[in-house]
Amino acid sequence: MTVFKKGHSGDKILEITQHLVDYGVLDEPKETFDAEVARAVRAFQSKMIDSRGRPLEVDSKVGKLTMWALENSDH
Repeated sequence: MTVFKKGHSGDKILEITQHLVDYGVLDEPKETFDAEVARAVRAFQSKMIDSRGRPLEVDSKVGKLTMWALENSDH
């Protein structure tokens, strides 16, 4: 799986940012992973756990574990 981070853009970033909007840490979906999205990812990661029940690493990147949390969290 691709690890999404600052500088990436496209449909997958739009999907990620929609999850962040749904969770309440970002105001609107975006197609570019910029500094605002990185801050939102950190805010999300600091509050969530991964599929193993462990706290997410707060690194501003959306990899396998953060993606799982985005897709499976209760908004």
